[in-house]
Amino acid sequence: MIRDRLRYHAPPDVDIACRILADSSSATVIGGGTIAVPRLGRGEVRADDVVHLHRAGLTGVRLSGDELSIGSMVTYTGLLATPGIDALIPLLCAVARGITGGDQIRNQGTLGGSLCHANPASDVPTALVALRARLILRSVHGEREVRAEEFLRGGFQTTIRPGEILTHILVRPVEKSGYCKFKLSESSWPIVTAAATVSGGRCQVVLGGVEPAPVRIDLSSVVTTESAIRELVAATVRPLWSDALAPAEYRHLISGEIAARAVAQLGGM
Repeated sequence: MIRDRLRYHAPPDVDIACRILADSSSATVIGGGTIAVPRLGRGEVRADDVVHLHRAGLTGVRLSGDELSIGSMVTYTGLLATPGIDALIPLLCAVARGITGGDQIRNQGTLGGSLCHANPASDVPTALVALRARLILRSVHGEREVRAEEFLRGGFQTTIRPGEILTHILVRPVEKSGYCKFKLSESSWPIVTAAATVSGGRCQVVLGGVEPAPVRIDLSSVVTTESAIRELVAATVRPLWSDALAPAEYRHLISGEIAARAVAQLGGM
């Protein structure tokens, strides 16, 4: 139960949502609500105004040329229901199918909400950094574009500015991709996530859950044997992120293996 008195808004478009945020002295934005609503109930977030974006027209998935525009309110189920999406962005589909929480979270949770929460070990930040996604942010002052890896500043921290709303996620298909994560149980947050891609002849792997923000490792000049990947990851990634699920040292210890498993899904490169 949310004990604080607050004003609930469900604006019919993004411009109105931005005006509400600009006029409020204390506001929070809700996407699917799977993260924000429990935090409001626990008193971890305090707000005078709650702006729910479910009516703001941000649920579309559109292909323009070779670029896919995903509305920030697209749910995992909505993404998977998009015709041809598996062939275009199989990495995001793998994330959506394996999201912790099963159908309840797939039907309610949004890609944009997960990205803005910026949990270091969650699936979406790792995948979007690996895909070199670009983000569109809007406020009453206009729009700006920022790369996903610049947006994710650290653990539960982003570069979103007061009054801004994430409206769209822009991604381009890659030639090959693989995704692997390690969890203590089916219902737990991941401990380490790894997204491997080949694009333009370059191979990379992005790791989440080891440092406060996803870490990109270039594998193009490496013979991608399992042992070589493990050694490179161990030398590159620093054990900087701990939480209640696992200490930093354990996350660092297994990160090379999780990276190697994601790269193995690429097949011959």
